[in-house]
Amino acid sequence: MTDVEQDNQQRQDFETRVNEFLPLDIHPHIRKRYTTLMERASLYDFGCLESDIVALDTETTGLSHKNDQLTQIAAVKLEEGSVADEFTTFVNPSRPIPHNIEKLTNIYSVDVEHAPTPQTAVARLADFVELDPILAHNASFDRAFIEAAQNDTCVSDTWIDTLALSRIAFPALTSHKLQDLAYIFGCESVTHRANDDCTALAGVWHYILAGICDIPQQILTTLVEAHNEVNWPYRFIFSYILHEVLSENSEAPFIYSLAVENASVGMSNTGTISEIRRDLFNTHTFTFQAEHANQDKTVDEAQTKHDFSSAGCVAQMFLSQNYEVRPTQQEMAVRVTSLQNSGQCGVLEVGTGVGKSLAYLLPSVSRAVQNDIQIGVATKTNALAEQLIKKELPQLHEVYPKDFSYLIVKGAEHYPYLEGIDTLMREEFDTSQFKDIRFSSSKIKAEILTTAAIIYSACCELVDVDVDSLGIRWNMIPKGDFVASHRTGSNHTLSTCAPHYMLSELRERTQHAHIVVTNHALLATDIALGHVLFPLVSNWIVDEAHGFADQVRDQWAQELSQDVFSDLFYTLGGIKTGLLGDMFSSSSNSEQKPLLQKLISKAAVLVAQLRVKNEDLFDCLNTVVLDDRYHFSRGAHTHMIQRVDSSIVSQDAWNAFLDKMSEFAKTFDTLKAVLIQLCKAISNEASLHRDVDFKRVCAYVSSYLGVITRLTQGSEDGFVYTVERVKQKKAYQTYLKEMCLDIGKRLYTDWYLDAQSVLYTSATLSIEQSFEYFDHSVGLDRLNSDRVETKTLPSPFDYENHMGVIVPNNLVLPQHEKYIQCLSNLLFDIHVAMNGSVLTLFTNRREMEAVSSKLVPRLESHGLTLLEQLPTTSAQQIMRGFKKDTTASLVALKSFWEGIDAPGDTLRCVVIPRLPFVPPTDPIVEALTERDSSTWWNYVLPRAITEVRQAAGRLIRTQHDSGLVIIADTRVLSKAYGKHVLHALPNVHHQEISCENMKSYIQMWRKAHEE
Repeated sequence: MTDVEQDNQQRQDFETRVNEFLPLDIHPHIRKRYTTLMERASLYDFGCLESDIVALDTETTGLSHKNDQLTQIAAVKLEEGSVADEFTTFVNPSRPIPHNIEKLTNIYSVDVEHAPTPQTAVARLADFVELDPILAHNASFDRAFIEAAQNDTCVSDTWIDTLALSRIAFPALTSHKLQDLAYIFGCESVTHRANDDCTALAGVWHYILAGICDIPQQILTTLVEAHNEVNWPYRFIFSYILHEVLSENSEAPFIYSLAVENASVGMSNTGTISEIRRDLFNTHTFTFQAEHANQDKTVDEAQTKHDFSSAGCVAQMFLSQNYEVRPTQQEMAVRVTSLQNSGQCGVLEVGTGVGKSLAYLLPSVSRAVQNDIQIGVATKTNALAEQLIKKELPQLHEVYPKDFSYLIVKGAEHYPYLEGIDTLMREEFDTSQFKDIRFSSSKIKAEILTTAAIIYSACCELVDVDVDSLGIRWNMIPKGDFVASHRTGSNHTLSTCAPHYMLSELRERTQHAHIVVTNHALLATDIALGHVLFPLVSNWIVDEAHGFADQVRDQWAQELSQDVFSDLFYTLGGIKTGLLGDMFSSSSNSEQKPLLQKLISKAAVLVAQLRVKNEDLFDCLNTVVLDDRYHFSRGAHTHMIQRVDSSIVSQDAWNAFLDKMSEFAKTFDTLKAVLIQLCKAISNEASLHRDVDFKRVCAYVSSYLGVITRLTQGSEDGFVYTVERVKQKKAYQTYLKEMCLDIGKRLYTDWYLDAQSVLYTSATLSIEQSFEYFDHSVGLDRLNSDRVETKTLPSPFDYENHMGVIVPNNLVLPQHEKYIQCLSNLLFDIHVAMNGSVLTLFTNRREMEAVSSKLVPRLESHGLTLLEQLPTTSAQQIMRGFKKDTTASLVALKSFWEGIDAPGDTLRCVVIPRLPFVPPTDPIVEALTERDSSTWWNYVLPRAITEVRQAAGRLIRTQHDSGLVIIADTRVLSKAYGKHVLHALPNVHHQEISCENMKSYIQMWRKAHEE
C-alpha cells in the first residue's frame, strides 16, 4: 500500500469511527467539521500547551474521597506533544478492594499489599509533577483523592479537566468518555488501569486543543475577556489558542457560517452565537406547515396491518435482527388506526414486550402525513421521549415511504437562555445565589464560566440543545442563570414570559413537525392555558398513562409564595426595567404615546405597591401554626404540608393573613385591569416587539388572581388548599398551594370536547381486568360510551413460568420494634441466595437508610455490592453503576418503582418491603375522604396496586428474562385487600414461605428456572 493509499485508508477509518458518535440528524456541514478534524489537527503546533504538562489518572476503591482510597496513580509528562517521562505506582488502601472494583480495574488486593501508603505515593507524585499543570479526565475526581492524601505537599495548583474541555471542543459527540475519545482518535486503548488511561489521555489532548481552535473567534474572545478577576484554568488555553495558535494557522479552523456558499477552511470564523444559530436554523427546509390541515383522509387499516407484516416497513427497520411479526403489536397498530380514523378516545393496556411505541407511532405518522396535520405524543418521562426522538422515529424515517418531520418539546428549564448568559458574562455575578451551594465562591464562579463555554459551543452545532444533556455540574452553580424558567417559575416552555431566542426558534419549529413529542407536564400546561403551546394538535397519544392524572394535578397546582410574586413583579419591572420599561421606551414613537405611557406608569406604581405588600403578606403566613403530624424531612430540608382545615381556619394568624390577602387582591385586581387595557392598546403596535411576552404575563396575573379570589371568598368546592413550609438551616418559607380535586371533570371540559382523538396507553391501566379506576381518574367516564374503547393486549412473555411471586408469611409488621432487623435479615438471605441483582423498592428514605446500613457490611463480606439511591446522585448515574456489575444490588425509592429498564442478569429479583399506600395525612386523600367514605377503596388501593404492578414490571423485560417478585408485607395475606394486590400481578400464583426457609427456597427456584 502506497503512502497516499495508507493516508486515504486512515482518513476513511477515522471518518467511520467519528460517525459512530455523531447524531444521525446532525447538519452535514457540522458533520464535515468532525470528519476533517484529524487532518486539520496535524497542521497545529500548540507550543507550551503541549510541553511541561502532566496527564494523570488514578484508580480507587470507590467514588468517595472521604470513604475510599487510592489503589493506583499514573502520570506522563509531555514535551512538545510527546511523552517524555512516566510515573506509576500502586497504592495500598489499607482495606480490601471491593470485588466489583477488582473486576473493573483488574487491580487486586494482592497487587497493592506491599505498595506505599497514599501519603507516600502522592509525595512521590509531587516530585514527578514539579507543580506543572495536570490534565485529568473528570479532574475533580482525581484531584479530590490526590489532595486528600497530599498533607503539606502541593502536587499542582492548576488542574485542567479534559472531560469539560472535550465537551467544549466536541459538543456534537454523543460520548465524551476517555475510552471513546481514544477510540475515535486512534490513541491508546483505555483499560481502567491508570498507566494505560493517562497514556490515552496524552494522545487525546492534541485533538481536544484542535477542537477548541474551531470555536468561533468572537466566542473565544468573550470567554477570554469575561470576568478576568476569576481564576479560571481554561482562560490561558483559550487565550493562547486565540492569540498565538490561530494567528499562525489561519487555514486550519473550521468555518461555522452556513450562510457562506461552500464554506470552507481558510475563511474568517468570527460569527456571533446568534448569527450562527440563525444560520443553523435557516438551513432547515420546512416542507410541512401544520396550518394547512385537512383531516378528511382516513388511514387504510389493511395498509397498517401490512406495515407490521414480514414484508412491511417495520420489518425493514430490523433487517439485521431477524424480525418476527408480533401479532399483538399488529393488532394494537390497527386499533390505533381505527380509533384515530373515527375520532374516538381509547385506553389500550399493552403488556411489556409488545412494542407499543412503534404500534402507535407508525399509524400516527401515516395519519399526519396523509392529512397534513400534527399529532402529539406525551410521555411521563423525558427519557422515553428521548428514546422516541433519537431511536424509534429516526429508524422509522429511514424506511417510511414518505418524508415526515418530528420534534421534541421539553420544559423551559431544559433550554439555554442565551440572552441571560450573555448578560452573565458581562455583568458582575450575583453572589447572593451562591449561599445554598456548598462550594467556595471562587469554584462556583469558575464553573459558571465553564458552563457558559459548554453551552455556547453546543449552540454552534446542535439544533436541539438540552442543557441537562451537556454534562454540566448543576450542583456547583445556580441553574437559573442559564435557563428561561428561573423568572417564570413555570414549566411552560413555549409560553414563558422571558425573552428567549432559543424558545422563539423552538416555537417556529413546532409549527413544522408532523409528530410533536412532549411530556405529560407540558401537555397538562397546554390544556390549562387553552392550547396555546400546541394549538394545531388535536390528536394525542398519552404513553405511560398510568400516572397521567397525578401529573396533571401536580402541573395544575397553583403556588402562591413570596418568591412567585417577586419573580412576577421582577418580570414586569417598572418605568426603566422589565417588560414595562421596554414598552415605555418603545412607545416613544407610537401614535398612542400619551395613553401607553400613562397606563405603563400606572402599572409601574401598582407593581411597586404590590412588592411592599407581598413581603408583609407572607410574613403573616409564616405565623400560622402547623400540626407536627404533617412534618417530614427531604434531604437537607424540613417540610410541613398541611391541608387548610378547621385547625388552621380557626387561627387568628390565618384570618389576619386572609385580611391582608384581600387587600393584596384589590391592588392586584386593579393591576390586572390596567394590564388588560395595555394589552388592547398594544395589540396593533408592531414596534412593541415584546407584546406577546407581555400578554403571557397578563395570563399569569389572571391565573394568580383566580386563586386568590377562590381562597378569600371560598367560592369553589373543587379545590384543596395546603399550607406548605420548607425549612433549611434557620431560614424557612411558607407558601400556599391550590390543587384541583376532580382532574377528570376538567379534562373532559377543557380537552376532550375540543380534541379529535385521545389515546391512552401503558402496561398498567386496569385493576383486575377493570378500567373503571383509570377511566374515572382521567374523566373518560364522562364521555358517551360509544366514543371510548378500552382494550387489553397481553404481553407475549410467559410470566407463569418465568416469574415467581413470594410472600414471607412470618415477617413482623412495620410497627414492630424489631422490624428493621428482621427485614434486614430477610433481605440478606435474599441477596445471598440470588447472588446479587436485587432491586429493593422502599416507600420512605428513613427505612431504606436504616436497612442499608445493616446490609452493606454483611453483603461486602460475601463479595456482593449494594448500591443506594442517594439525594446527591442522579438516577442515571445509579443505573449506570447498577448495570455495570451484574452482581450488584440496589435499594431505591419512588423514582425507581417505574420507568427503569434493566434486562438480563442485571435484575433478577424485585423486593417490595412495604405496600406503597398514600398516607392518610395526604391532603388529597383527606379532602376526598371528607366527600366520600369509600376513598380508600376507590382511590388509595387502586393507586397502590398500580405502583406494585409497575414495580413488578421492572423484572421481565425480554422473553429470556426470569426472576422473583417478593412482597415482604404480610398484610397481603392477612387483610381483605391483599387478594386484590396479588391478583393484579403478571403471575397471579404466589408462594407463602417463612423467613427461615426463604434462602433455600430461592436457591431451589433458581435451579429449576435458570438455565
